[in-house]
Formats: sequence, structure tokens, C-alpha cells
Amino acid sequence: MDVKVSELRIVVDRILEHIEQDLGVDSVPLTQDDYWTVLSKDRFDFTKSPDMCGVGKLHDDWEFLQPLLRDKSQAVALMLIHVAPILEWLGEEIGQ
Repeated sequence: MDVKVSELRIVVDRILEHIEQDLGVDSVPLTQDDYWTVLSKDRFDFTKSPDMCGVGKLHDDWEFLQPLLRDKSQAVALMLIHVAPILEWLGEEIGQ
């Protein structure tokens, strides 16, 4: 199975449109900050249990992403690792 970037963009856009238009949510306060994460070397290796977990901060992720609003050249693929925890938290926070 392939993930088409264009289709993924449509899916994420539709979810965000639902949050904004149907639920009337324009912003959500970051009520949580710290989160656990499985380190990248272990995340997709199901031949063993992860050695250890890492920690992240939603505030740090969001601050790290802010320059992309002003400078498109900062938008590199690796920045998705900062988007993912925020999207996960947002989905759980809004939960509809």
C-alpha cells in the first residue's frame, strides 16, 4: 500500500475543516505539555520491545513550527515529527 501525499493532505484538511467549520473551534489552549514517545529507532521494530521511551513537549513542538508561518523555506519533511504529536493531542482533546 502506498500513501499518496496528495490524498493525505485532503484527509488532514477535511479533518481540520470539520474542527473549524462544524465544531466552531478556531484555537485550542495547550492544556497538556509533556508526552511520552517511543524513540525512532524502536518505533517500527516489532521484533523487540522498545529499549526506552523519550519525552517531548507540545509547547516546544509548536514553538519549533512557528517559523514555518513566516518562512516557507523552513518547511522540510522532518518537521512532521513536530506536527504529529500536536495532531494526536488535538484529536484526543477535541475528540469529536
